[in-house]
Amino acid sequence: MKIVIGACIFLILTSLIGLGYLNNQTTSLSQLIKIKPEFDSFKNRYNLQFDNNLEEQYRLIIFHENLKQIEQDNNESDSGFISGVNKFSHLTEEEFKAKYLNRRQKSATDLKNHLILSSQKNTNEKLPESVDWRKKGAVSPVRDQGNCGCCYAITSAGALEGLYKIKIGKLEVFSPQYIIDCSKGQFDNAGCEGGTSTGVFQYVQRHGINLESRYPYQDKQNKKCLNKETISFINGFKEIPKGDCQEIERVLSQQPVSISIDARKLKNYQSGILKQCSKKINLDHEILAVGYTPDYFILKNSWGTDWGIDGYFHVAKSNTCGTCDDAAYPTF
Repeated sequence: MKIVIGACIFLILTSLIGLGYLNNQTTSLSQLIKIKPEFDSFKNRYNLQFDNNLEEQYRLIIFHENLKQIEQDNNESDSGFISGVNKFSHLTEEEFKAKYLNRRQKSATDLKNHLILSSQKNTNEKLPESVDWRKKGAVSPVRDQGNCGCCYAITSAGALEGLYKIKIGKLEVFSPQYIIDCSKGQFDNAGCEGGTSTGVFQYVQRHGINLESRYPYQDKQNKKCLNKETISFINGFKEIPKGDCQEIERVLSQQPVSISIDARKLKNYQSGILKQCSKKINLDHEILAVGYTPDYFILKNSWGTDWGIDGYFHVAKSNTCGTCDDAAYPTF
């Protein structure tokens, strides 16, 4: 049986090279045969289906490359961060970035009136040692953005949900789909092609936010805004100065905060505390900070509960991967 599988893989490898799928062939036939059962188990776990045998064997090779990267990450990482096989283990780095890391860069719009200045802080304020807004009922279930590049919409909806619960006393689940469809083309937002939480907060300040029950998620962008029945309750938003992790912690003691991150290291994330990142930071993803401990921020992602720690991950409170470089929150 192994001989048959090996022959098939060899023929497909040759085809992949000939078609230009693989420029530098570093994967041996014996290695692919060895990991084939693990790859089949991976496919079944995530219910993956490929168009043809060529595509499937290409994904097998990518899976093998990712296994090597996971091993390298774990060897180089401190003991607090663990990489492992997850739902992205059949994707190349380029595919992962293109599909999931598409936060738009902010325009030169003047936002200085929304900036919290150091002189405005109460430096004598004593903060709780730890905060977790999930335990206080201010966080909705983890979402999966799927094929739509809308991390900004999911994150900002989460920040608005938290503020509404804290100020009004009820957890309402707000609609990212409304943000995707209705704020497109305004305040740096571009539907499923990305956007920013500050852009969403500006839009919601003027137009309100819809409920998920009235405007459910569709994993795509509609050509027009389908439902404009909204709730208005915020009077603006604030941005936190770049690199100010202490201010993020202070605001987090009062409400969830939208933050940006260089998320490349998250491709293979499984559990633990992320403490290391690339030297050159590129903020390419938005997530929701829902709490902190003495050691790390508690962050809610938009890649479903089958990623990370049931959809969450932990990052050290030392501006790891740029987590303190671009944070904002709505105001009541």
